[in-house]
Amino acid sequence: LVGMSGVTATYVQGNNANTLWCFEYAGVYNDGTDAAPNWQPKIKGAGTDVYGYGGWPPGDGRDFTVNMGTKVAPWLLGFTSNFKFNDFNLSFVMTGKFGHVFTRQSFDYPPMWGGRVLPNKKLGEVMNGDPAKISPLPLNGDIEDRYYFWDRFYPYLSYLTESASHVRMREIMLTYDAPASLLAKIGISRCQFYGQVTNVFSIYANKFNEDPEFPEGTMKPQPNYTLGLKLQF
Repeated sequence: LVGMSGVTATYVQGNNANTLWCFEYAGVYNDGTDAAPNWQPKIKGAGTDVYGYGGWPPGDGRDFTVNMGTKVAPWLLGFTSNFKFNDFNLSFVMTGKFGHVFTRQSFDYPPMWGGRVLPNKKLGEVMNGDPAKISPLPLNGDIEDRYYFWDRFYPYLSYLTESASHVRMREIMLTYDAPASLLAKIGISRCQFYGQVTNVFSIYANKFNEDPEFPEGTMKPQPNYTLGLKLQF
């Protein structure tokens, strides 16, 4: 279930082959003493067991990961329509995917050594969050000797799982055909003006408005606009 890149989809008997397995966050625990506290984030294990971010949990991965659902949409939508009014024609293409999940962007917890990575836009979520519900910044300053191990856990926590259901307006096209009676006077058999927009907009089911198919930082398709004229003589 786990490897050097964190939790992955894997084959577990009786479960969907495209299941997303995640660590379940357990909050922070004091690994030190009252006089010298050492607060560390933990993940849940079997029963009441908890494990820190400083090393891989022991035993069967099914004891410390949770099934968050399938990453592949079980339901697909395809819808096209065409409307005609006099010499105008409006058509569109819409698609949708429903019933699956994805992992939204996590705060990147920049490393404290070498060339620093700048914090991403999720910093406010961590700074204003409850450490009992969201993995905090390191709480112990210079004694975080296993901080380099954190990236095996924080991108794969269950609270980052969101609905991947979405709808996309793929294309809208409007055409106008000039009246044939008018065109005949100037020796043209057909004159059509058209305008087309592709990648029009998308609607997401997750409250963070993240695209499940184009993660933050990747190149998401942008709207394209086309105007044209077709003539037939």
